[in-house]
Formats: sequence, structure tokens, C-alpha cells
Amino acid sequence: MKPTTSHGDQSPLLLFQDLLATLCAEGGQNWAPGVRAIVQALPPPFASDQEQFDTIAEAKRRFEALLSGKGGLSEFYIARASFAEQMEANAAFDALKARILAA
Repeated sequence: MKPTTSHGDQSPLLLFQDLLATLCAEGGQNWAPGVRAIVQALPPPFASDQEQFDTIAEAKRRFEALLSGKGGLSEFYIARASFAEQMEANAAFDALKARILAA
């Protein structure tokens, strides 16, 4: 999996957009509607600091809900023919999820 953007100091919107793109490209369409709803609910860049904080906090709560439970996003993995490639792709995917939780 190659991220669609660099993840240095990235906004939550870009992180969730990368997550959505990855899910759609890698067979995770079951979770795409939930992630798409999060992307659509994120505040515009000109929103007040309080609105940004509140909306991003809610997005993270929704994301944590997607991760939890049997059949949750935490069970999703990227399959590859090569085990090494699969490990690399899933490490990048796990890193993306961790950056979202840390944002």
C-alpha cells in the first residue's frame, strides 16, 4: 500500500481521506461508508478553533467505534501474494490508523 499523500504533519481530513482511499483500493468497502461519513463531517479549514476541536474529537470517537467489536475495522488486513509485501502493506495501514488516533 502506498499512501496517497505524505503523512508528516497532516490534517485529520487528509488522514481520513487516505484511509478511505486505501479501504476502497484494498477491498475494504464494508467500512467505506463509515469513513466517508467521517470525512464529510469534518470541519472546513476556516472553522473556529472550538468547532475544529469538537468536530475532530467526534470524528475520532466515530473512528474508534469503527475499530471496535467483532468484524470491526481492526480486523481488516491487506492481502498480498508475498508475505513480506503483505507485512509491509499492513504496517503502513496500521501506521495510518495510529496517526488518525494521535491527531
